[in-house]
Amino acid sequence: SEELLAVITENMSDMIRVMDFDGVNIYASPSHKKNLGYHPDKRMGQSALDVVHPDDLEKVILKFEEGRVTGRQVKTQYRLRHANGYYVWLDTVGDIVWDEQGKPKAVVVISRDISDHKAAEEKLRQSEERYRMIVENMRDSITTLDLDFKPTYISPSEIRLTGYTPEEAMKLTPEQTMTPGSLELVRKTIEDVFSAKLDQVMSDPLYSINIDLEIYHKDGHTLWEEVSASFTRDKNGVPNGIMLVCRDITERKTMERALRESENKYRGIFDNA
Repeated sequence: SEELLAVITENMSDMIRVMDFDGVNIYASPSHKKNLGYHPDKRMGQSALDVVHPDDLEKVILKFEEGRVTGRQVKTQYRLRHANGYYVWLDTVGDIVWDEQGKPKAVVVISRDISDHKAAEEKLRQSEERYRMIVENMRDSITTLDLDFKPTYISPSEIRLTGYTPEEAMKLTPEQTMTPGSLELVRKTIEDVFSAKLDQVMSDPLYSINIDLEIYHKDGHTLWEEVSASFTRDKNGVPNGIMLVCRDITERKTMERALRESENKYRGIFDNA
């Protein structure tokens, strides 16, 4: 059994460390060499806390004390200094070793290197933060709908476009959002997509629709939005939702109307000259 235990501890990737109640190393498994770069014997008789990252030290001490006082298993994640000077993230479980009389004898700690996992988490966090900043500061508004046309998300930029907060906009009905003419245009467009063009929509991942809609602002006036609608899709390419990208084109619409009025005016003058 001792030989079997030796084979296990010498070949396992997880690290086992035994400490007294002052945090001094009594035993460290051979896997410390592979994970932390130093031979286990080099750390015998030294405090295990000496190589903990300064920012994590207080947390580790509190967890150590919690386990010592309660006698219960504790779990935590912290950084430990590698022999080469950089820090390694560890996921650690600590437990009490009891003697035959039921008295606490030592602390056994089992740790696993999770540096790659932490790096992936940090990369994802930075990516999410970057996209959050883009979405929150863009002038266009983004809305996602399920296939029943119920909103599932509205970007913060909605308030700059219509005066409504995303939470307020989520509660509005289509009748409260669009003028009757625009509402009828949307209904006809939906009917067209889900009847005559459904096969094209299902097979073309780049399919999108652009329509101009007259929208109610919170203060009562109307504005014009250019709405680009496309389907979001699952990993198999099957539509599972709708995304709307809305842009304020009120100024453009005003200029177009002024241009038409001007053309009509001078055409009338020309025709009657």
